[in-house]
Amino acid sequence: MISDFFQNWTLHLNLLAEIVGVLLVTTMISYGVYRLLNYLKGSQKVHYLLRTLGDSLYTPSQWFIWGYSAIVILSLLIGHFDYLKSKFDLDQIRRLYFAIGLFWLVIIWKNRITGHFVRKAAKNQNARYDKALINALSRISTIGIIVMASFVILEIFHVPVAGLLASGAVGGIAISLAGKDVISNFFGGLMIYIHRHFVVGDWIKSPNKGFEGVVENIGWYLTQIRTFERRPLFIPNSVITDAIIENPSRMYNRRIKHDIGIRYSDMKIVGPIVKDIEKMLKSHPAIDQEQYLMVDMMEFGSYSVKISVYCFTKTTEWQQWRNEQQDVLLKIGEIIAGHGAEIAFPTNTVHLQSENVEASSVPSYS
Repeated sequence: MISDFFQNWTLHLNLLAEIVGVLLVTTMISYGVYRLLNYLKGSQKVHYLLRTLGDSLYTPSQWFIWGYSAIVILSLLIGHFDYLKSKFDLDQIRRLYFAIGLFWLVIIWKNRITGHFVRKAAKNQNARYDKALINALSRISTIGIIVMASFVILEIFHVPVAGLLASGAVGGIAISLAGKDVISNFFGGLMIYIHRHFVVGDWIKSPNKGFEGVVENIGWYLTQIRTFERRPLFIPNSVITDAIIENPSRMYNRRIKHDIGIRYSDMKIVGPIVKDIEKMLKSHPAIDQEQYLMVDMMEFGSYSVKISVYCFTKTTEWQQWRNEQQDVLLKIGEIIAGHGAEIAFPTNTVHLQSENVEASSVPSYS
């Protein structure tokens, strides 16, 4: 009995020594990995993908190191106590633990890379780094990672994935019919992200759907715009996919187009006025000389001779365009006045005709 007691205590002490040894080795490995990842994260000599990997790996690496240490300790306990063998499936635990840690690492790394490109898009407004597109790709990749992780975990627990998908096909059809609006809005948002006919900050309007405003947010279900009355407008993405979208934010120039009426009494000097207006526009610093520039007498109006002015400014900024258009119109007014002419306005001319009426003879009575 005494020998059995001391033999069991010897086995227990050996087990304890093995556990302590595993913990010491785990601590050293954990510290070494910590130093290596800190070097990768802070070094400017390595590519940014490796730096983000170093930043992303710290928590998952500790998960792997200490988790596998716990699994090793559990295997030692199972080897020491036979009754634990029926309670734990070490192979299943090991595979599940590895799968969770791996997909966790991938999601963290994906989030770090997304944050890097979002910051880069905020610093320079380059079309390659569109914030909305980056966030959309990040969301799609997250969904893909979660779906893949679900399939792997189901496989670890010996759940037949093919049979599960087959049994869920009928339910999927029913759900898709019930939520067709949600699905159409989701794919509508996806098409907006892919085609990128507008992005956050653009001024858009739709002639056939009757909305206009500045885009504030592009979601999976709704797109939010701010109207010029400063009211928020929430539009389902399926409506936008059917809408004709005009995007004035992407114009290259703004147009100045006016018809100016000159009095018929100034008909003789219309030609010189047209030439001087054209000369002024060709020398104006705000007018884009690479675009159409036309000044012509267009028609004989009901009360004036109409001169058409058609040109484009270099700026697309609204307030600046208004100021430049005002300057052009004032200069046109000065040219017309300089020639002694006047801008016409509606008038009515009344012609009066006088008639000589002979006085009738008045009979006299005696």
